[in-house]
Amino acid sequence: MDYPHAGNRFDSPTEDFRVCYFATDLEACFGETLSRFRPNPALAEAADEDGLMRNGEVPADWRNQRIAVQVDFVPNELRPSIRFLDVEALKTRRVLENELRSLLAFYGHPELDVPTIRSGDRRITRWIGKWAFELRDDGGTPMFAGIRYLSRLNTESGMLGGVSRR
Repeated sequence: MDYPHAGNRFDSPTEDFRVCYFATDLEACFGETLSRFRPNPALAEAADEDGLMRNGEVPADWRNQRIAVQVDFVPNELRPSIRFLDVEALKTRRVLENELRSLLAFYGHPELDVPTIRSGDRRITRWIGKWAFELRDDGGTPMFAGIRYLSRLNTESGMLGGVSRR
């Protein structure tokens, strides 16, 4: 099945891995994770009923299942360099255009531009995530620790996506 808005931006389209998302600052973490709860202006004047969650509120259960942590990406023996695929870089997008040419054509994208990377349609970005996840060096080590991109809500905040196996 092909759901344009399903899953997170760089999660696997074949559901064999998911991505843990990081941000350069705590505000960006909150902004990205809470974006799905932004108030809908069309519902802003809806009747206020007792016992129902109001427009723009965040469910307690959702809040209780999340924590904020600080993470440092440190090179070690197994991974002497930490590399992230930077999808904001034009050079990276040109490589991805070549590698994913038939997929881009199938979804009607003549090029891989910034609006495609940041759009709500996640079909392309999820395949980019899979391409980066599967790319290995000669020794079989993953080439990338994750993907670097900018928030679609606030481009002053850098975002990173790192793989977490299902």
